[in-house]
Amino acid sequence: MSVVAVMTATTAVASLDAQAAVPPTPSGFTLTWSDDFNGAAGTGIDQNLWKYDTGPGSSFGTGEIETMTNSTSNVYYDGQGHLVLQALHSGSDPRSGWTSGRVETQSAGFGAAAGGVVRIESVLQQPNVTTANGAGYWPAFWMLGA
Repeated sequence: MSVVAVMTATTAVASLDAQAAVPPTPSGFTLTWSDDFNGAAGTGIDQNLWKYDTGPGSSFGTGEIETMTNSTSNVYYDGQGHLVLQALHSGSDPRSGWTSGRVETQSAGFGAAAGGVVRIESVLQQPNVTTANGAGYWPAFWMLGA
């Protein structure tokens, strides 16, 4: 399962691979938030922890051509401890007809206390994005400040 955990006292975020649970808290840190993506296969995100960021990609200022949705065709748990964000295409025009998913945490309290440290770790898997398969493929895992 993929796991996301946030630890503070000096803050941390971690994501681990398949058979792991919430990772052990490193010395000097305190767990303050976590998600192990244990939703049933085909279900949407836990909206107590996450929120969908929907709309046309062009509204994000990145020149994207897909539309971000809250559809379980684009954003879903696989039942194996993973959150899947899946881009889909319909139609014959490669410059249109794309949908995908974009999610953000509900919580905004991930900052470190004054003098503290933020620790971030993630494991992400992408499909084959080499050569022509990767044209226009720009996955991202962002940690943005307020």
